[in-house]
Amino acid sequence: MATRSEVVNYSEWCNGELSKLSENCPLHGRIIGGTSSIVLGDSDRSEGYGIFPVRQRNVLRSQEWVDYRQHFVSSLKAVGHSVRFSYALSKTLTELSDNIIQHSEPDGIDDFKGVVGYHVDSDEFTLCVSDAGRGILSSLRDNQANADLNTDTEAVMAAAKDHRSRRPDNCGTGFKQLFRSLADLNCRISFASGNARVVFEGIGEQSLTTNVSANEVGFHLEVFWKNPKIA
Repeated sequence: MATRSEVVNYSEWCNGELSKLSENCPLHGRIIGGTSSIVLGDSDRSEGYGIFPVRQRNVLRSQEWVDYRQHFVSSLKAVGHSVRFSYALSKTLTELSDNIIQHSEPDGIDDFKGVVGYHVDSDEFTLCVSDAGRGILSSLRDNQANADLNTDTEAVMAAAKDHRSRRPDNCGTGFKQLFRSLADLNCRISFASGNARVVFEGIGEQSLTTNVSANEVGFHLEVFWKNPKIA
């Protein structure tokens, strides 16, 4: 992965992040650009997919985001997921996407480099939320209560497991909601920032692996679920 200083072309960065979606996703190889290149597809069939650039502070209050989130819900329902689960996961997606705006840049910055993507079919679903911001460690250091964090791995674990936040009065509800929404599914949830990658796998938070990876710009979250009936 490129370092943050090398992230110049937003479209190319988005394409790299979206390439982490499941291999059969139609978003593979698709370059997007600008501030409004929203792509939606096939929510009423056996698969659905979408990408949404997060570049402006109020974008998650827009009608475009409402439509995108509803498309995600329709995609999940179309392949057999329950109404309750579909809406719960869409709420979680909003919480996670809001992290780009709330945490990827210091206060006072209104220019963001983020992207949200998902792919749903009858056998699996993948979603990703990524930003090319300052990374989790730098963000958490805004809060003096996190002064004990010294490495990217410690920071990722603190945010994912302990729900720590850069704001003293605000717990990290997005990740907590994520684990709650997926508690009964056999999912793989991957967090990556800086040189750290932390993966939770299994029902709830059963299995955990950590490793040092190539330098990851900002933050990348990926959720992958595959139907256990599929070999």
